[in-house]
Amino acid sequence: MRTLKLIILLLLILVSDFAHSQSVDEIRRIKTVALEVFDNYVATISLLYQNESYEEDRFFDLFSSEAKVYNDIIPDSTSLGKMIAPFEYYSVLNKTVKNYKTEFRRLRLSFPTEEGEKWIINCSFDQTFYYINGKNNLKYPEWRLNKVIRISMDKRRTGASYGNAKIEKVDIDRENGGEVLSDYFIVQNVDSLILRIKTLSLSKDDYEGKLLPSPRYKPQDINIPSLNYFQSLISENKQSDSRFYRYHLVNRDLFSASLKIAPVAKGFNIDNALLPDVNQSAFALGGKAGYGFQISRIKKSTLFLNLGLDIDFYKNKLDGQWNTSYSDVDSDGDRYLRKISISSYKENTSVLSLNVPIALECLIPLEKAQKPMFITVEGGFYAGYRLAISQSFSFDAKYTGVYDYFGGVEFDHYYDYGDFKMSDSNVDYSLQAKKFDFGILLNVGVVRELAKDKLIKITLGYQQGFQALSDQASDYCLTKNNKHYISPIETATKGLTNFNIGVSFVKILK
Repeated sequence: MRTLKLIILLLLILVSDFAHSQSVDEIRRIKTVALEVFDNYVATISLLYQNESYEEDRFFDLFSSEAKVYNDIIPDSTSLGKMIAPFEYYSVLNKTVKNYKTEFRRLRLSFPTEEGEKWIINCSFDQTFYYINGKNNLKYPEWRLNKVIRISMDKRRTGASYGNAKIEKVDIDRENGGEVLSDYFIVQNVDSLILRIKTLSLSKDDYEGKLLPSPRYKPQDINIPSLNYFQSLISENKQSDSRFYRYHLVNRDLFSASLKIAPVAKGFNIDNALLPDVNQSAFALGGKAGYGFQISRIKKSTLFLNLGLDIDFYKNKLDGQWNTSYSDVDSDGDRYLRKISISSYKENTSVLSLNVPIALECLIPLEKAQKPMFITVEGGFYAGYRLAISQSFSFDAKYTGVYDYFGGVEFDHYYDYGDFKMSDSNVDYSLQAKKFDFGILLNVGVVRELAKDKLIKITLGYQQGFQALSDQASDYCLTKNNKHYISPIETATKGLTNFNIGVSFVKILK
């Protein structure tokens, strides 16, 4: 019994080897025919891409009557990604494409299968396309598809080969990573930026672009890692094919509107040696509109050139008393000592100026802030024009004369002696002001994001003007008689000085 089992096993092995040897020969012949069809397909399709019109008939001869071809012609916007007839494929290709080249790689032949009286075999391969649109000459970036050709042939051999070998279908090899392309957009990284979309990194290649399928990817999802806060990535697709997106990195400028106040200001300081009992105080406020041009970046900090237009209001207050005496000659030619006593003295001087500041501002990011925050340091200079200057004053004046008669007699009701109430209403006086000013400014503070593209800035500022309000009076005397007055401002030799608090609302421009 054991011997019989061994004999049967040997017979089965012999029969198996005999059958296998026969199928190997058939497989080799079938694959040979399939390779011939594939070679004809490659040769013909390559010539079609180069608009070789006489290849049209050879192309159609490759296919069976019911054949379908996957439309991989990217410039076509009507049937891209659909299965169409070979003649439709040829028509679309002829109308839309001026091809640069196409390449084939990694051919793989499947095991033949029987379907009725036909042998069926699939040829899988990678095809890379480099298209040029025939309508607008736009060059398309490299695109590669995993494709598969279904080839059928008669089971009955004619001589050493199989007859009637035709292509039944040219499709996407979905099992090997083929991707159906029905919609797409093209990224043109003309500035060689470091672009990312999802987990994909994009760089500039030989054809200045990257083709991305939709809806898997979207143009608005493209970004730059660690983008500077004052930069933005913009895209434009205004070319003849709206699916081409050119990405640019744009430096964003700033527009600001500011208010500032200096509760305690100094400036136009009067001569305390001449006017020791006159007190001086001042305040200033102003508004500004400015434009910041982004000019550079230093690591993560951003540098702006700020140009602006300021309207500044400055008010100077004087009060107190003043006394003086000096030798003089009266209208009769007699020498005497003239004594002047001023009390209840008040003067208000208002200056409205238009200034044009030019400054450099550096915004330094604070890394650990919950919302974007920056330290701001700004320094520059300004040129100004004093639009309007107004003054009001009032005081009580007493003028007397002391003569040497009788050991010294003081007259208070003679000549122009006496007590007078004086003000700008009865004394003709106008400050001879200098119209132009210039100076420096310095601001430090913090900037915080309020909302997208909107910031608030709070600063402490210093402003120093170099131009006094008027020329310095020589041999200063506040008043000599009841028709005469000279403002203490005319003793000032320095310009405006103030420390201010500023609040700015900043808009980041696109």
